Amino acid sequence: PDHMQVYGYERPTTPFLDHLRRGGRLSQVKLALATCPDSPCGVSSIMTSKTFGSLVPQNFKLHELLFDQGYAVHFIVSGDHREWLDMKRFYGKDLTSYFDGHSSHRYALTDDRLIFEGFDRVTRFNGTPAFFYFHLMSAHILGTRLARHQVYESSNRGIFESNPILRINNYDNSVLQVDAMIEQIFKALKDKGYLEDALIVILGDHGEGLGERPGPHGFGHRAWLYQPTLRIPILIYDRVGTTYANLKFATHVDVAPTVIHRLGLQIPSSWEGRSLLDAT
Repeated sequence: PDHMQVYGYERPTTPFLDHLRRGGRLSQVKLALATCPDSPCGVSSIMTSKTFGSLVPQNFKLHELLFDQGYAVHFIVSGDHREWLDMKRFYGKDLTSYFDGHSSHRYALTDDRLIFEGFDRVTRFNGTPAFFYFHLMSAHILGTRLARHQVYESSNRGIFESNPILRINNYDNSVLQVDAMIEQIFKALKDKGYLEDALIVILGDHGEGLGERPGPHGFGHRAWLYQPTLRIPILIYDRVGTTYANLKFATHVDVAPTVIHRLGLQIPSSWEGRSLLDAT
């Protein structure tokens, strides 16, 4: 979040998200933390409202609840979710459609443009409510970089660039690319009729160390429980005037209860998080 314009960063790295915020439709959690510094446990906590130590494969997930309520459920994810600690198996079978990096015939495994290849297979909105889960790789060191988003002088070493200026530039370019991908996702949803009356949560599954701490534990994520690897953005796109009573602090486990509460459904008693619509 400290490299996002929408969170006060001095560089214009998130112009689209900032546009949504100025329009009054984007709320932001001031301090948000991942439950762990890696994707598999972070994504699992988001979906199950469970801290990683409480997780078991049978935990009741957000999209399973919505599937039971008659929602179409679409997972369109960049990257390798099959070999990557078997995340595809964790997502379960209550899916209307599934598309990941292995499904693409046009793009590399971690090229976020494959999101739109997958979305092309989704039918237009026909009145059936839908849940979408998109996972982007642009801000990850393994993500495919597109030349048009390389605004700041950069190298191909990402966060492991030894020159601190180039290292920051590399990351800021990747955040710019994520913002552009999110803008395209909004457009794609609108074009097929899914954006109207939509609730959208935009968040990170973990943070990223950019050399804030000395030594090897100052870079990347996965192994270190420091602020840079745990701090994440949580942004909520909703109707103008919707009041989220608690936007001071949240973690991954609060996302699913917030979504379910906003939809007027009962929050499962087994979930550990709390709705951000509630003041306490």
